[in-house]
Amino acid sequence: MVDLYSEMRLQKSHAGKLKIDEILDAMDEEDRASLRAALCDPGVQTQRVAHVLTERGWPVSWSAVNNWRRANA
Repeated sequence: MVDLYSEMRLQKSHAGKLKIDEILDAMDEEDRASLRAALCDPGVQTQRVAHVLTERGWPVSWSAVNNWRRANA
């Protein structure tokens, strides 16, 4: 059996692609434009974006939304 440390080292990293970018890539043009508008609008709360995406079948945490906003501000 592989020890825990070795198993963790073998796992592929998801670094470089944010969860929100993965969601944006999977959306159609209309939804993508709408999400980008919400993400770029400081008046739309981070928690609200995460909640609406999750309700619509794109489970995501508020921290994933926040990370995207910080990286793309």
